[in-house]
Amino acid sequence: MIRLNEVPTDSVDSSEESPLPMSRRDVLGGIAAVAVRSAVPRVSSHEGTETFYDNESLTQFDRFGDPPVLVELVKSWRELPPLDPPEWKTVRGEWEYAKGDKREGLQAVAAQMPVQRSTIQLAHRVLEADTPLWYRAMLELGSPCVIRVNADDGAHLFLNGERIRAADGVFHVPALATGAVDVVVRVLNKAVYGGLEELQWCRAAEFASYQSEVGLRDRLLRAITKLRRLRRPSKKMISAAKTAVHRLNIGSISAFEQTMASTPMVTIGPVVHQYEPDAATIAWETDVEADAALTYRPFGGATKHAVITSDGRFHQAKLSGLTPETVISYRLEHKGSAEVPQKFRTLPARSQFCFTVWGDSHIGYSRFRQNVGALLLEDAAFTVGVGDLVVDAYFKRPWEEFFDLGEPLFASTPVFFMGGNHDYDDCFEDLTSIYFNRYARLDQRPFYSWTVANCRFIALDPNIQFPTGIDEGTEQHRWLIDELNSEAWRAAEWRIVFIHQPPFGRGWTDYAGDLPIRELLEPLIAKHKIDFVVSGHIHDYERLTKTYDGHSCTYLV
Repeated sequence: MIRLNEVPTDSVDSSEESPLPMSRRDVLGGIAAVAVRSAVPRVSSHEGTETFYDNESLTQFDRFGDPPVLVELVKSWRELPPLDPPEWKTVRGEWEYAKGDKREGLQAVAAQMPVQRSTIQLAHRVLEADTPLWYRAMLELGSPCVIRVNADDGAHLFLNGERIRAADGVFHVPALATGAVDVVVRVLNKAVYGGLEELQWCRAAEFASYQSEVGLRDRLLRAITKLRRLRRPSKKMISAAKTAVHRLNIGSISAFEQTMASTPMVTIGPVVHQYEPDAATIAWETDVEADAALTYRPFGGATKHAVITSDGRFHQAKLSGLTPETVISYRLEHKGSAEVPQKFRTLPARSQFCFTVWGDSHIGYSRFRQNVGALLLEDAAFTVGVGDLVVDAYFKRPWEEFFDLGEPLFASTPVFFMGGNHDYDDCFEDLTSIYFNRYARLDQRPFYSWTVANCRFIALDPNIQFPTGIDEGTEQHRWLIDELNSEAWRAAEWRIVFIHQPPFGRGWTDYAGDLPIRELLEPLIAKHKIDFVVSGHIHDYERLTKTYDGHSCTYLV
C-alpha cells in the first residue's frame, strides 16, 4: 500500500516552499497551527519589488512569524478600545406557558398556542424533546427595537399576533403603537431539555450603530489576517493598514482592502469530495473574485486541467478519468499565482480498507485541532463527519473556522459530511442552513449514498424537518426506501447508515436515543440487511449490537 507521505512529489512542482503555515483562525491570536506541510496555503503579492523587507530581513520575525513592522501593526490592532454594546434590557417575570403539539410541525401561527396554560418564571426548561413550547406575556417595549431570544434550540416570535421574522440571529421590530405588547414566543426544542431562557430588547438605533462598528472591525480583522499571510506585503499595503487601524472608518478600511484586491486569499478549503469512483470535486473559496484554475496529475500520469464552475468566489473543480487508489497531486491557481501543491488518494476498489469517523466538532475547536492531527496519522481511504460540525451555523465565521482547522485533513482525504442539529442553529425560520448546504454539500441535497469497493453507505439528515425525524411521505423517506431497494445496496457485502442522532444512547441523563430515528430504522434493518448505524450527538463512545430476525446490526456512537 502506498501511504500519502511516501509518495514522490515529482508530479507537481514544489520547489517554491511556503513559510511555516498558520491557521487562518489563529493568525491574529498568535497561536501557531500544527506544523503540517502545506496545511494552509499562502498568497503571493503582485506588487513586484516594492516590499518593505528584503530576503536578509526575513530572519527578523517575532515568534509568530511576523516581521517587526507587522508586530507593531497587530499590537495596535489589539489595543483598540472595546466597543460599547447596546443597552440590552432583560425581560423575565411571569409568563404563560403551554406545551405544544408535535403535529404542529415547523410553522405555526400565534392562535395555535394551546389554551391550557400554566404560569412560570424565566429561565424555564423542561424535558420535552422535539416539541414546540409556547410562552406568552404582555410587555412594555421600546419602539422601534431589536429583540433577541435566548431559547433552546430555536424560536419564532409573534407580536400582537403577527410573526416577526429573524434576521442575523435577532428580531427587528418596527414602530409599534404605545402600550403593552402581546408577546408570544414559540420555542422549537429539539434535544432533550429545552425552553425559554430569557428575552432581551434594545433600541433599534443603538443596535444599528453597534452592528456597523462590529462590521467595520470584522472587515479590518480579515484584511490584517490576509496581510499577515502574504509572502511579501508591500509598503503601500503596510501604510494603508496603519491608516485603517488609526482611523477605523469605511474609507480607510476600503482603501486598505483595495491594496490587496488583486491577490486572492483562500478562506475555505480546499476540500476533496469524491462521490463517484472515477471523478472528484475539489472546492474552495477566495476572499475576492478570482479567475480560478486547478491543475492535477495522477501519480505517473500527465498533468490535466480540471473543469471549473465558479460564482466568482466559490470555486468547484471537477476531476475526471480517475482510477482507484491513485495519488492525485493538485494545485490551485488564481490570476497567475499558484498555491502550494496538495495531494489526495482516490477511493479504493479493494475489499479491505479503513475509514475514519468523527463528529460534534462544535464542542471545542482546540480538541478538533488535536483530532485532525490524529486523523492524519491514519491510513484512511476517506473520512466522515457525522454532524454538528459547527455552532451558530447561520453565520459564516464558524464555517470559516471549521474548514480552516480541518483543512489539512479535508485537502488530503476525501470527506463526507452530514448535518447535525447544531448545523441548523439560528436557521429555524425555514431550516435552510445556507453555509452547510454550500460548503459541506456543494448545494446538493443533504441525504445521499456512495459506494466504496464492497461497501454501500447512506447518509441521512433528520434535522431538515421539525420535529426531528424522517417522516413517511417526505422526499427523504421516499429516497431512503428506493435506496434500500436499489441494486447497489443489495449487491454490497457491507451496508452502513450514518445519521447524527443515534437510535439508542445513554450518554446523557434522561436520554435513551432518538425515538423517531429508532422507529424509522428498526423495521428496516432485517429486511434490508443494515450492518451498522453510526451516529454522534451525545459526545461519547458507545456500542450496541442487536439481532433482528437473525440479522445483527451494530450501533456505534
